[in-house]
Amino acid sequence: MGLQFLKKLLTLVLILFNTHFVNAVGFLQTNDTITDVEIAHSLHKNVTENGNLSDMIDNAIPTLLPFGVCKEIGGEKQTIVLDSVSFSPEGGFLTAFAVLGVPKTGDTLAFKVSNAQFTTGGFTGDAKLVLLEDVDIDIADSTTLSIKADQELTYVEWDCNGFQELGIDCEVTFSREFLVPENADGSTDTTGQQVTTEFVTQIQSWDELLIDINLPPFQFTKLKGFGFFVSDAVFDFSELENSSNMVFPPGYTSPSMPEPNSPMWEGFYMRQMQIKLPPEFKNKNSTERITFSADKILVDEQGVTGFFSAYNLMTLDSGDAGGWAFSLDTIMVELSKNNLEDVTLAGDIVIPISDENNALHYHGFIDNSGEYFLNVNLLDTMDVELWAAKLALYNNSYINIHKQNNEFITSAVLNGELSITKGGNSSVKIAGLEFQQLSIQNQQPYLDIYSIALTGPSKIKCRIFRLRFIMLNLQNKTYLPV
Repeated sequence: MGLQFLKKLLTLVLILFNTHFVNAVGFLQTNDTITDVEIAHSLHKNVTENGNLSDMIDNAIPTLLPFGVCKEIGGEKQTIVLDSVSFSPEGGFLTAFAVLGVPKTGDTLAFKVSNAQFTTGGFTGDAKLVLLEDVDIDIADSTTLSIKADQELTYVEWDCNGFQELGIDCEVTFSREFLVPENADGSTDTTGQQVTTEFVTQIQSWDELLIDINLPPFQFTKLKGFGFFVSDAVFDFSELENSSNMVFPPGYTSPSMPEPNSPMWEGFYMRQMQIKLPPEFKNKNSTERITFSADKILVDEQGVTGFFSAYNLMTLDSGDAGGWAFSLDTIMVELSKNNLEDVTLAGDIVIPISDENNALHYHGFIDNSGEYFLNVNLLDTMDVELWAAKLALYNNSYINIHKQNNEFITSAVLNGELSITKGGNSSVKIAGLEFQQLSIQNQQPYLDIYSIALTGPSKIKCRIFRLRFIMLNLQNKTYLPV
């Protein structure tokens, strides 16, 4: 800060020491009904409207206070307003304010420094302007950027040439309508907590705000049961560049992008994450949830957009669907602008009366509420080794799989004909044994049947006797439909 400037300040007073220069806005220093934030805005307006500005503090500035030191960085004008100066035997002291705008949101940050000591060589101590109050900035309908009034971390660095650097201590908070914290057991938080992340950085321009972050475990509200842990993401508030190697989904558009793949896109780019399957997908050999990796997910003012898939996550040897052998060969998930477009599943399942050689293929999807809609392709015939039988299934047989309390409830209702052929000293030959609603499920009653009817001659032979059946018709009066 120049000697000539100090001389000009000194000419404003006739007293050598303990003299205070009051700013020209007219605020009374004892008026405690006016906040520092209001003063900052009023001073900023005053120097701007009156043109009492310069790009640096030198011997050419006017002596009337308040006086603004204005500097343009990245197309943004940053103004430091000198409000008052006082002198004492210890030296000169000044009070200054700054009001910085946040691009596109209309929000402002108000800063102040009081009694910053200076000499002809510049400031002799910490002259940082500190943020006067926390400021919440809605950067999207579902996301808030909170800048904390931390005197150590949120500040404006300046000198005789004006603004130099902005330090910010930030917290990003996501609406529960968008993301919900996930507990270790796969359930979601019910206490009202929100997904948040914090970061601290220093920038000269808002277009430099491109910073690596991570996110704690959460679930997307439109994709219930799937747990996400984002270990590598970027918060992009810059209009000049995107994250390196960023890839937009084909055909992706956004209001902030005038053209495809534009650097003007702003939001969160999740470069790497771990995804946990819903808790009902269980591994016989582990209590840990089944996890796979994904990348390239976008979160912006339109919501979440991305596609991820995984293959061979569970085999019949390891997968467990409520006690039934179960594999997950394919899972594909597509989210577009906060809409769940598709969750596709495919794999195999084995009915307990059968074996892996008679595994049934399933495919289906999960809807927005987390309900499963799976279609199982039944075989025309099925070998049942336990009974030495062969089942010929009618096309009105079906298998149902749904979720209840983070468990798969599985059931099969089979209709068809059963035939048994067993040779040796004790032989059995049964053909044309028609059965209706043979029910097999993983909860009580585990096995049930509505009716059995013998439609053709059958015989049983052993060393002691022989039996021959011409007709048989049995009906279970206590059968409960599945």
